[in-house]
Formats: sequence, structure tokens, C-alpha cells
Amino acid sequence: MSSIGAKRLTYEEWLALPETKLEDYRQTGVHECWLVSPEAETIEVLRLATEETTTEGIFGIDGTLRSEVLGEFTVPVSEIFR
Repeated sequence: MSSIGAKRLTYEEWLALPETKLEDYRQTGVHECWLVSPEAETIEVLRLATEETTTEGIFGIDGTLRSEVLGEFTVPVSEIFR
């Protein structure tokens, strides 16, 4: 697990992230989690609200990832999997 900026954002290599880990992130103030799948070359962006987790989007190699936590940051997914 890695964190960016005061633990408001975290990213994980996607294996089988248990709900308990997401709950741990939520309780420590993480607002956004990126689940990275190197095999599928996708990134799933999860929003960790107070009581629930929602999927903001699943971005493939041809897509552009967006992050509200990073001030509307965008990056082509292909740049991440270079």
C-alpha cells in the first residue's frame, strides 16, 4: 500500500482487497483508493464515504484516470502502465 498526501488517497495492487482493509482506510481518513490491476491494465477508483464505498470509475489502458482528491488531477492510464 502506498499513500499520497496526508493519506487522503491510497493505491493498492488489485488482488482481492478485503472489505476490512477498505474499512481501515476509511477510519484513518482515506477518501479515495485506486485498485491497480497490472494484468488487466485497469485502475478502479473507489470513493470511501463515511458509511459506504462507491466505484467512481474503472479506467482501462486507453482511458484517462480522474481524481477529485487530487484537485481534479487527470493522467492517461497508459502512462501509469509504461
